[in-house]
Amino acid sequence: MKSCASGFKFKSRRASRKARRVSRKVRKSLRKASRKIRKVSRKLSRKVRKSLRKASRKIRRASRKASRKSRRASRKASRKARKSRRKSRRASRKASRKARKSRRKSRRASRKASRKASRKARKSRRKSRRVSRKASRKSKAKRVSKAECVDLYIYGKTASERKKYGNRDAPPYSANAAGCQGIYLVGNDGKGYKSVENAKGIFVWRKV
Repeated sequence: MKSCASGFKFKSRRASRKARRVSRKVRKSLRKASRKIRKVSRKLSRKVRKSLRKASRKIRRASRKASRKSRRASRKASRKARKSRRKSRRASRKASRKARKSRRKSRRASRKASRKASRKARKSRRKSRRVSRKASRKSKAKRVSKAECVDLYIYGKTASERKKYGNRDAPPYSANAAGCQGIYLVGNDGKGYKSVENAKGIFVWRKV
């Protein structure tokens, strides 16, 4: 009995040792497996992080490129708009200059035409005055002696006297002169006048 008991005990010890060894091996294998899993997970997490970082970098680069492109496009569009504005301003300035030149030309032409017309009118007036003077001189020569009745529009002493007798409707003679008293003459307006004595005894021209 003792031998059997001792043999069983011996076997049980061996089995327990084997079980312990197996359990140790299993633990070691489990530890190794867990370590490998951890390593793999770390590697995967690193790779994922790297991939995420790469993706974020790519996205940033793409966004920067897109922003740069948009800025360049906006700058080009603004430059084009500025050029078009400058062109339109230049065209408007040219049109305004042309309009001003045409206005100046029309004004000059109208001024020249008005000056020519005024010159022609002055010439015609001078001619009519000369003709009327000649006619009056002829009539005076026939009716009045030059020594006594003098044309004061021509032979007046002062410019104011000549202007006075030349611009009035009556003849340019003094009605109170010795040779002009009681005679008939043609006035500056082409009508007949007679020198008549008034209440004060002074001779005055009256229409006939």
